[in-house]
Amino acid sequence: MHAVLNHLGEFLLRSIFLVWCVCVLLGSIAERIRPVQTRCESWTFNVCYTAVMAWMAFLLTPAVGASLAFAVSHLHTGWIPLPAHGVGTIFSILVLLAAKDFLDYWIHRAQHRFSWLWKMHSFHHSDPAMNVATAQRHYWLDRAFLTVAVYPLIGVVFSITPALALGLSFGTLFWSFFPHMNLRLSMGPFSWLVLGPQVHRLHHSALPEHFNCNYAGVFPVWDLIFGTYRKPGVSEFPATGLAKATPPTRMIDALIWPLKQ
Repeated sequence: MHAVLNHLGEFLLRSIFLVWCVCVLLGSIAERIRPVQTRCESWTFNVCYTAVMAWMAFLLTPAVGASLAFAVSHLHTGWIPLPAHGVGTIFSILVLLAAKDFLDYWIHRAQHRFSWLWKMHSFHHSDPAMNVATAQRHYWLDRAFLTVAVYPLIGVVFSITPALALGLSFGTLFWSFFPHMNLRLSMGPFSWLVLGPQVHRLHHSALPEHFNCNYAGVFPVWDLIFGTYRKPGVSEFPATGLAKATPPTRMIDALIWPLKQ
């Protein structure tokens, strides 16, 4: 068991770092095609922050989380077995992503509801020019809290194999980039089903009329079910950021962010 977790963790760390680099690079290129904002000065800060904090928190999160879910599932055997071979693997990964997104949805609402959580989460919302690199702009303790709160529950409910842990890890990481892109793109009639840049931009909006909406990270259907879905207008791409907080420009500002709020 210990050896399996070691190999899984090592593989995930290397692979996740590669995926992160590729996604940021491709996302940055795509953002030049149809940008919402022509200048994203926060991109450099976001990348530097992620690089500095990588081994402390964020890039470890999918690896640690997937390994944790697998470990808990292995020890507990999980209540619900999922197919881990052939076409069934895709179905299982979608189920795991939906379950994780359901838990993330409620934790995300709590982050906006309770001040002690908001002080950390507001760092993510402080980006005045949301872009692909904003996906990793999370206060390190905020991300650690989510890992401990969500992944063990996934492992208790579902029986997870190493292959499914990999799928959950990469699926979570990959889809975190797309909705944050500085891209004038609408998902059209599928906006309620799969999260895209326009719907998530409303969640990051600096305008009061957009507050407290679109909490889901992958499937906006959770917002639709629980009454927090806000459908954007055809050309609605509001400015992002916090109206009452100065965005951090130095690493020390990021590290002590909750203390300043």
